[in-house]
Amino acid sequence: MRLHHIGVATANLRESIDAYAVMGFAAGEVIHDPLQKVDICFLEKDGDPVIELVCPANAASPVGNILRKNGTMPYHTCYEVKNLEVEIARLRAFKFVTAVRPLPAVAFGMRRVCFLYNKAVGLIELLESAECLAEQSTP
Repeated sequence: MRLHHIGVATANLRESIDAYAVMGFAAGEVIHDPLQKVDICFLEKDGDPVIELVCPANAASPVGNILRKNGTMPYHTCYEVKNLEVEIARLRAFKFVTAVRPLPAVAFGMRRVCFLYNKAVGLIELLESAECLAEQSTP
């Protein structure tokens, strides 16, 4: 399990991209994910963790609830894992509960992600490694 990115909920991608640019972050392309009902933009800066800006694409997006309650804010930490099912089972033994079941994510080339919650940690996202995805598709 290794840190992949920090997710930040925002209601306005352009404003957030511009604000992070002032702090030296470079923005990638905006990616629309209809499965998760969000628009995403990854921001990078040498020596810093990757920031994932997450903006609701429509009123049905779960990120809208986060924004209504808290405004723009970091709301999840993402970890890349070799085996999604094994890590989910391991974390459940430590009182993590599934918030969003595994589903493919457009921003990660359809690798699966899963969101888990623990009251001592908050919300985390697990990202299936590309290595794991390649193993699954090998006959």
